Amino acid sequence: MDGIAREFLFYLFILFAFLSSCKDDDLGSIEVITENVIFVSSQRIIVSGRIISLSNSTADDHGFYIDSNENFSSPLIFSLGERNSLGKFITEISKLQFETDYYLKAFVKKGESIYFGNVLNTLTFSPKVNSFHPKIGSEGEYLDIFGSNFSRNVEVFFDDIKAEIVEVTDVDSRIRVIIPPPENALTNIKVVFEEGKEEEFDEPFEYITGNWLESQLLFPVPELFGHIYFKRNNDLFIGFGNSIGSQINPNIWKAQIDEWNWEEILFSGTAPNGAFFSNGFFGGGRSSKFYQVNSFIEEFWTLSENFSQLGIIPFDRYNSIGFKIGNYFYVLGGYDFDNNISNLIFRYDFTLSQWENFGTTPFLMDGDITNFTYSNKQYFILPDRNIWTFDPLSLQWVIEAQYPSVTSKNGIAVVQNDRVFIGLFENRSVIREFYPDSNTWKIKNPFPGNFRTENIGAFDYDGSVYILRQLPGSGDGISLWILNPDHLN
Repeated sequence: MDGIAREFLFYLFILFAFLSSCKDDDLGSIEVITENVIFVSSQRIIVSGRIISLSNSTADDHGFYIDSNENFSSPLIFSLGERNSLGKFITEISKLQFETDYYLKAFVKKGESIYFGNVLNTLTFSPKVNSFHPKIGSEGEYLDIFGSNFSRNVEVFFDDIKAEIVEVTDVDSRIRVIIPPPENALTNIKVVFEEGKEEEFDEPFEYITGNWLESQLLFPVPELFGHIYFKRNNDLFIGFGNSIGSQINPNIWKAQIDEWNWEEILFSGTAPNGAFFSNGFFGGGRSSKFYQVNSFIEEFWTLSENFSQLGIIPFDRYNSIGFKIGNYFYVLGGYDFDNNISNLIFRYDFTLSQWENFGTTPFLMDGDITNFTYSNKQYFILPDRNIWTFDPLSLQWVIEAQYPSVTSKNGIAVVQNDRVFIGLFENRSVIREFYPDSNTWKIKNPFPGNFRTENIGAFDYDGSVYILRQLPGSGDGISLWILNPDHLN
């Protein structure tokens, strides 16, 4: 009851003041109150008024006067027309000036008489931009600019390219635009308001990049499974494993990258299927396509200009993960003599030329797990999206990050300076750019080819990512795709 009583006393006071100032023939006719400034922006004011009368009356017009001069010497009049009922009325006053003091008063016109309410004072604001989202995107997508006090007549530029305005909404706090065609990968966003006011973001908008090219490879065999590959300088080495049928490829091929004149390199050892490999080293595997007890190979080799055997490995492994860090070569997981998947770790010391058992992994893994070496740690991208690291110095296993979308097996992970390109998992066309030092991600333009094709090799060359793909059983052969990661599409 206290609130109602206060409101009643307020209106009674206003009514008393009004009646005290009216002419005798105005008594009991009309009273108008300028009630409240409901909303203020840079160019808009929403204001309410109220008509109070001792008896019902019909007003010929009602509305508001507004002026930047408190004497209302040259007011703008916002007319709402005839009124035949008492109570509250609201209007929006637009096309005002930024950062300007305005005075407002409600009015009611009856016949030749005009009745004014009390005067309210308010200040319009200046438009201000705060942020935009998304930070990275593509032509044709929506981008929202957030801030306050936006005017309806606004222009947005991406560098010098004007964007299409979709709407200014949410009480003048959001501008939605359509991202225009790119000129540069990094683009400054500028918002131009009326009265020549401009706001520009310090942080640039980034277009999603990644230009894909398909190139001819003309590989000697149509398909490869269980093979090895690695890049050395300008040459690619790839081979062993099996192709169509049950025969193991007895040799490995070498070609200069981008020339692709394949040269067969003869191998005097036992050609492996499912060997571990990395950095020109390989070993283990089986001498047959299918599991046989006596088919495991216990040879460890390196290849530079020629093959050189480093010795015998004291364990049986098929489809394991191999990598070199420092003066050691590590072999993890894979299938053992009994065809069971393993979690054992073995390490080869190049100085002592000997192997040792080096502990276990916290999960089972085989060579289908996507992995890479970065900053003397080995990273593993699991099907549950977790990215684990193994530090051989501390023997610690840590979950360092999460892949931002769906993962599975047989993806690619290509290191290029301080970033890694990860993706193209089974039946997926997504590829992302990962910065391990800051644990940040950027999406790249998706793979445009058949997403059902499989990765059989990927490497960095001359600033681009080279990816070998095949569709098993199709007879289409092995294709080469080149991703120029920083180029616009």
